[in-house]
Amino acid sequence: MTNLKLNASPATRRLTTLVTAVLLGSYPLLPASAQQQHPGVLVAHSRAETQVYLGSPSIAVLPGGEYVVSHDHFGEGAKSKNLHGVLDVYRSADRGVTWQKSSRIQGQHWSNLFVHRGNLYLLGTHPGQIVIRRSTDGGVSWTDPKDSKSGLLTTETGYHTAPTPVVLNQGRLYRAFEKSERRGFSGMKPLLISASEDADLLNAANWTHGTCAVHDRSWLPQQEFRGWLEGNAVVSPRGRVVNVLRVHTFLSEERAAILSFDENLSPLAIQADRDVIRMPGGAKKFVIRRDGQSRYWSLVNWVPKEDRSPHPARFRNRLALVSSADLKKWKVHRTVLEGDDPTKIGFQYVDFQFDGDDIIFVSRTGFPDEFGNASNFHDSNMITFHRIEKFRGE
Repeated sequence: MTNLKLNASPATRRLTTLVTAVLLGSYPLLPASAQQQHPGVLVAHSRAETQVYLGSPSIAVLPGGEYVVSHDHFGEGAKSKNLHGVLDVYRSADRGVTWQKSSRIQGQHWSNLFVHRGNLYLLGTHPGQIVIRRSTDGGVSWTDPKDSKSGLLTTETGYHTAPTPVVLNQGRLYRAFEKSERRGFSGMKPLLISASEDADLLNAANWTHGTCAVHDRSWLPQQEFRGWLEGNAVVSPRGRVVNVLRVHTFLSEERAAILSFDENLSPLAIQADRDVIRMPGGAKKFVIRRDGQSRYWSLVNWVPKEDRSPHPARFRNRLALVSSADLKKWKVHRTVLEGDDPTKIGFQYVDFQFDGDDIIFVSRTGFPDEFGNASNFHDSNMITFHRIEKFRGE
């Protein structure tokens, strides 16, 4: 029997008890035994034996208060079933208690949802090109990025990303990507793209592309800065947009990197002692958002000191709420989700939004179901929705 510890705060424990038995109508309901042990609300499910895995979850809140979630597909089964590069969109009108599929998109990958000027957007890649789509009906129908005036933002391929935020600062929107020139983490070169908040976001001519940055392995001891990726565009306390990146390292104490830019989006030189920071969960993908009280928050795959071992990126069975006042010193507030088997359980690639005094989030979840375990922690069989009530505390 898999042991699952849920939501350390009393408020979130109450809510999780309420919603764990609620599953989506878009997929067949799992039996009661699976419902009882299942974390959160199931948005999407795929049996491990299909080798169709569910990834890249993103969440947005529409102007009317409805929630929208997206995810894509990966794995050998996705390739054989022509689901690679296929993205599904779901909508909830009851604050995440139930979900209905609203659309399926061919040719969208590694994408984030965001709302701008009342419209819903998806920004990501396919196949290695940067593409953006717009929906004026809350995710039911979408534009088709067939050329440079309709959402195809690059002609070159080789771009990499994950569902990370689009941020608005001083009249411009910013989003982080990487240019991958060879396979593996070591080939990732981060950059920012930007457009005026007043521009037609589907027109490639309205986007400025910054210069790529290159990492140096000597930024960490034993040459252990092995790569950076899946960056977050964040407005710093000084009011400038920076890129906070996951650092691939075999050091047990995890790191993130803060990359700054000049007014032309050219990267500034990294000073390792200042810009390569200790961040819990920094070796896995994370999302950083700033609340109305000017504090930064994230949900990360934290590994406590007593459990640390080499290759921290493989430990994703614990999800923790963390925050920072300055992006450099991070505080672990509490564990939100925890499973006992790091080889089979993962709560990862989390995206979240603030909803009043709550945080709502979606997880790429590997977890046992009626049919057995997930293939492993990485090859996730579920997309799950969760809420942290009064995330700042009672």
